[in-house]
Amino acid sequence: MAPLKRLTYSLASAFSNLKKTENFIEQVIYEFQLPPSFKGEISLCILESVKNSMIHGNKLNPEKMVNITAEQYSDRITVTVEDEGEGFDYTVLPNPIGAENILKECGRGLYLMSILSDELKFYSGGRKVVMSFFHKNEDTV
Repeated sequence: MAPLKRLTYSLASAFSNLKKTENFIEQVIYEFQLPPSFKGEISLCILESVKNSMIHGNKLNPEKMVNITAEQYSDRITVTVEDEGEGFDYTVLPNPIGAENILKECGRGLYLMSILSDELKFYSGGRKVVMSFFHKNEDTV
């Protein structure tokens, strides 16, 4: 099934581009006419995924890009974030809440993405993450 709408954005792997990611998120919310309840979930998931791609995937190499695609379907919003890194083993994730990890940044972003999105899938050896958010029974903005 083809999406009703699609927005794409590419950015270099530099922390200074995170504000541009926030602007893209606002554009997605506006263009897709999403209800307010989507804003926090989608915003946090996209920001965490983009930061992971920049830091862990592209090793903050500003010559490597992070690509974001947001698609609107009749029943869901799907967001894909892909980097140019080597990928990672997404089948073995550390427990971010465990005592040994409480003071380290260790899988918290992935954990949040897994509980805030309705569906989380990885492709291309972990270089691509696809997050789905199913429509709730609410009015749009």
